[in-house]
Amino acid sequence: MRLLYYSFLVILTSTIALSATHYNITSGSLHKGGSINISSKISDDIFEVTLNYKLKKRFFVPVSADKLKGSKKTKLPFEFSTEDGYLELEKLGSKKVKKAELKFLGRTSYGRYTNAYKFKIIPNNGKSTTEAIYHPQAPGIGWLKIKVTFNDILDGYTIEARIKD
Repeated sequence: MRLLYYSFLVILTSTIALSATHYNITSGSLHKGGSINISSKISDDIFEVTLNYKLKKRFFVPVSADKLKGSKKTKLPFEFSTEDGYLELEKLGSKKVKKAELKFLGRTSYGRYTNAYKFKIIPNNGKSTTEAIYHPQAPGIGWLKIKVTFNDILDGYTIEARIKD
């Protein structure tokens, strides 16, 4: 039945762009906030998530401003556009996808959202890792909180962002 549903959805549209979701970046040791915008699209059985970030650096930080903004794209299987992908990840524990590994970290509560899925995306290139909390009733793609560790920019610097309500 799921296969029929996904096939019908793909036949109707070759590309579906979902609305952007906005996040506030919390203060850190090298930055005083910032923003993340996440947009996504579904195309050819791929759920592509684009994360655009911009940090407000602290005055004394000797890092150029262009290193504190950028974009990351992640391509996930189509199932991750709905709760089905996260349910499967929970059963498997981890899953290898093209260019990354996904790990299920457990169930959690976040604000009014209970029984949410906490997971981690580990790209094969090693440039960063992303942890997120997903809930099917959350706006946008369902990610409530995002934690990104940049291994390639600031030697393992981590930022956290919360969805704007």
